[in-house]
Amino acid sequence: MQNNWGAGGAWEVLVTSLEGDHWAPAVKLDGTEGRNDVRIAGAMDAAGRLWFAWAGDGRTFSRNAPAATEVAYTKIEPPSSSPELQLAEFREPVLTAEPVHPNEPANVAAIRQYRYHTGGKSYRILRGDLHRHTDISPDGIGDGSLLDFYRYAFTAGQYDYMVVTDHQYGGTEYNWWRTEKSEDIFLVQGRFWPLFGTERSLPYPNGHRNTFFAQRGNRELPASRDEMAGKLNTGPILYPYLRERGGVTSSHSTASDQGTDWRDNDPQLEPLVEIYQGLNSSYEYENAPRADTPERRYYHHGDGWRPLGFVWNAWAKGLKLGVQASSDHIATHDSYACLLVEGDGPHSREDLLNAMRARHSYAATDNIIVDVRVGGHLMGDVFSTREIPVLKVRVEGTGPISRIEVIKNNTFAHTERPPGSSAAFEYRDADVKAGENYYYVRVEQTAGQLAWSSPIWVDYGK
Repeated sequence: MQNNWGAGGAWEVLVTSLEGDHWAPAVKLDGTEGRNDVRIAGAMDAAGRLWFAWAGDGRTFSRNAPAATEVAYTKIEPPSSSPELQLAEFREPVLTAEPVHPNEPANVAAIRQYRYHTGGKSYRILRGDLHRHTDISPDGIGDGSLLDFYRYAFTAGQYDYMVVTDHQYGGTEYNWWRTEKSEDIFLVQGRFWPLFGTERSLPYPNGHRNTFFAQRGNRELPASRDEMAGKLNTGPILYPYLRERGGVTSSHSTASDQGTDWRDNDPQLEPLVEIYQGLNSSYEYENAPRADTPERRYYHHGDGWRPLGFVWNAWAKGLKLGVQASSDHIATHDSYACLLVEGDGPHSREDLLNAMRARHSYAATDNIIVDVRVGGHLMGDVFSTREIPVLKVRVEGTGPISRIEVIKNNTFAHTERPPGSSAAFEYRDADVKAGENYYYVRVEQTAGQLAWSSPIWVDYGK
């Protein structure tokens, strides 16, 4: 198999046999390059020959895009002799690796038990990932198959929801169909809600956006050459499509050549931005923790420096964007899109989209609990008041906290340095001016883990 993007994300299948006390040299089955979930069927005939058959999607090592699905077969002649097998008792190797998240079960349980009570309503946190690929994407070699996606979601990730966001549904009708089918197969009411969607990938300045739906049956929206070239803005093309189908979208990698200069926004249809991506970096602002600079690049493509795409620029323009963190490719256990969903259930996929539309969300690189309110308003809310804003902040970390920043209108208004891994404090804005102000909180742990609340927008009138 090939296990890097340099091989175009292709795998191939080899066959070997146990001969006495060793394995015979592997024989490649020609024409098996493709996804890493290519299934091989085998049978033996009366002459002892092995017959293999499989279906591929047309990928090769020189062309990583899926094409037509075809069935191939081959046969392998039996060996002239078969040495007697030499078997030994198997013993489990001694495990020496330390767990990266030793307290994860307790941290996940704490998140699932936490409740926000305000305005006569209760909200719970659903942890998810709004941007993750499989090997359906041409660049999805490190992500595994659809089954690997759900295995990770249920076991290692312990997610409450996820969405398969392969590029343009993998470019074929069949991949669109089997992706949406998987999202219904793995729906577990009360435990796991797969959303429907895809990644619509355009270069800067229109940018890459993931789309999310509560109902299946939404084929991709093709991009024209003029939209790809930036001669047409994406908003007037994408937003009507989403409005008609009840979907929402979220930009990602915003300060890169996959990003945007914030030329478009509809707050009901594009309510969130991926402020942090596990594969790449933070897109909060230049020189922010884990963010790109022209000299220090986390971004894996290594080019396309687009500083107009930092999220601070969107907020400065008046855009109402909440935040989430997702993985994209490969990244595990370091990007969580935490939605505050109303009630204790039974929940529906539409409940998750409603939380996105309300910007009731926060982003985190670990299982950190973030609770930021002003009066009876949650993070993401927009409201007017004649009272001086007072932020009530509560954080339950997964390790020692180095500092918590209260950020107002893209300036640092207050720093808290709590002892230990939890904090609760209030911030009263003693310098509030008439008009709209926005506040959010960033949590930094000593081990480098981060969390960001969505802003709260307060229109203060004296």
